[in-house]
Parts: sequence; structure tokens; C-alpha cells
Amino acid sequence: MAILFNIIKELSAFSILAPLLYSLSLLRTTKHRLILQIFWFSVLIALVEAGGWITAAHQQNNLWMSHVYVPVEYAILAFIYYYAFDAASVRRLILISIIFFFLFSAFNVLYLEGLTTYNSYPRSIESVFMVGLAMLYFYQKLKRIDQKELFDDPYFMLSAGVMFYFAVSSVYNSLFNVMLDYPREYMMLSMIAVNFSNIIFNIVLVLVLRRVPKG
Repeated sequence: MAILFNIIKELSAFSILAPLLYSLSLLRTTKHRLILQIFWFSVLIALVEAGGWITAAHQQNNLWMSHVYVPVEYAILAFIYYYAFDAASVRRLILISIIFFFLFSAFNVLYLEGLTTYNSYPRSIESVFMVGLAMLYFYQKLKRIDQKELFDDPYFMLSAGVMFYFAVSSVYNSLFNVMLDYPREYMMLSMIAVNFSNIIFNIVLVLVLRRVPKG
């Protein structure tokens, strides 16, 4: 199992290069907002992966990084959805959720989990918020399903990836502290599932980019 764990872990870490490099190549010919958003999201995750490698090589605690990047990650993904919705009320809700999430993340560092521990609470909330946004978009899309083919819509494809990735990660994040009391194999199996879902999500980002209008 350790070999499989290491293989999936490495593939997960490098899989972010696919949307990063593809979005970078597309930016040479078009500055579409969705391409820019996915590019900066990919840059953020790539920097986090690199930082994780560097700190791990020096045997340093790198859990503090997740307290910083998770709120930024949510803000970028939420802003992607901000422009996908037509209703002003939903857009206001997204802005409120971003502010709330940053405030809660700061509160979590100061009073709950601290910089040197795994930020399971913010991650769980992020998963709930992202799944909620994906479901809202599905609802908006299905109300006017005759206007455009679903699988040609980049936001529909993104929402499918969001539902899959954050549904899997929400289970892991909510049970993280519980699994610490169980044999190490349980944690490894859970991380394999999360890393595999991360690979799928990054592949979905490439599919999203392919569906962005190039004109």
C-alpha cells in the first residue's frame, strides 16, 4: 500500500502542471476571464506543492501553509462562480461567503486549531460551500437546459469536478482527527482517495479550459 500511496501522491502533486501549462498556452492568444482565473488558481496550488516539498525536505512543519492558502483557494474558486451566476442575490451571497470564510479562518487560527495543526474546520466549510455553489449552478443551468448543450458549458464541467473533488475531500477533512486514533493504513487509504480525486479535478480543469470560447 505504501508504494501505491507514494505513486498517487506524486501524480497528485504534479497533476496541477496540466491546467497550469495549458492555461498559460491559451493566454498567449486570449485573455478570457475564466482562463485567467484557472491560471492563477493553478499558480497558487503549484506554489503550495513546491512549498510543501521544500519544507518537508527540511523536516519543517508545513501545516501553517494550509491556513494561508485554503482561504485564498476558496476566494479564487468562489469568484469563478461569481461570474457564472446571473442573479444578483447569488452574487452577493458569494461575496458574503468569502468574507465569512476569511474571518472564520482567522478565528480558527487564533482560537481553535492553530497554525501548526491541520485546519480541518475551514477545509470542511470550504467543501460545503463549494458543493453548494456547484449545486446552485446545476439548478440555474437545468432551468434553461435548451439554450446550450450541457457538456459544452465550461461552468457545468467545472461544477461536475467540484462536486466530485470536494465531496470526497469533505469526508476526509471531517474525519481527519478521528482517523488519528486508528491504524496508519486507514489514513493512507483516505489520502489515496483524496489525492486521486485531486488528479481527476485537475484533469477536469483542463477539460474546462478546452470549453472556454476562444474568440
